[in-house]
Amino acid sequence: MHLDICLLTDNDLRDVGSFDCGVQNEPLTHYIKGAAFEDNRSGKTKTYLVKDLDKQEIAGYFSLRTSGFGYIEQGTNQINYVPAVELSEFAIHIDYQGQGLGTALFLGHIVPKVQKLAEEFGCQVILVYAWNENAIKFYQKNNFMKIEDLGAFIEAKDINKYLTITDDFSQGCNVFIYIL
Repeated sequence: MHLDICLLTDNDLRDVGSFDCGVQNEPLTHYIKGAAFEDNRSGKTKTYLVKDLDKQEIAGYFSLRTSGFGYIEQGTNQINYVPAVELSEFAIHIDYQGQGLGTALFLGHIVPKVQKLAEEFGCQVILVYAWNENAIKFYQKNNFMKIEDLGAFIEAKDINKYLTITDDFSQGCNVFIYIL
């Protein structure tokens, strides 16, 4: 399989029409066919297509955006901020699932890309919101930690609250971080 990873453009509208990442990931299938284009144009996210050059089809995609979260240590009123890059959407076409493509993309492309950003802009983690069981298992398998385990990351023993910026899509999700 020969893959090409490229930034989504308006010229890709026809190519994403047949993308399907399965019933349990239906919001991700709909995102790439619509809102991803507007989010890219507005600068809200940068979405990258993973194209299988042999089959001339979209094998997956991912979207990145700036993000972060705050936490309050017990006994203080100060919010400490952790800058992050959010992996806001990450989907593999149903025909490519279970073959290791997600892990290969994450470790071989997304992490190095975000590490370059971290060197320039100071982000410390990759942040994800996971809502289904397969996504949760994927992130745990790839060394993400639940945000509830944040104390180990920031070396604070008495965290009484953490704050994340959420939107309608992320309500009810599990929040994970990957430390760079």
